[in-house]
Amino acid sequence: MLEPDEVSAILRLNELGWSSRRIARELGISRNTVKDHVVAGGWTPLSTAAAHNGSRWPGGSGSRSVCGSTTAMLT
Repeated sequence: MLEPDEVSAILRLNELGWSSRRIARELGISRNTVKDHVVAGGWTPLSTAAAHNGSRWPGGSGSRSVCGSTTAMLT
């Protein structure tokens, strides 16, 4: 999870016309992370449920289904 100041940097660089790829490369993060924060318009805290059950995914199982199989999440 990124700190609020890191997300602010993403948004500022995006406003300056930097591509998601360039921002991701410069900050050492995933392009999808950059895109998620740009779409959200800023920093958003984790949901309370996800924070308390040890899962990053809705439902709190700690794993998720991918193409019919269950893949254990790496933390």
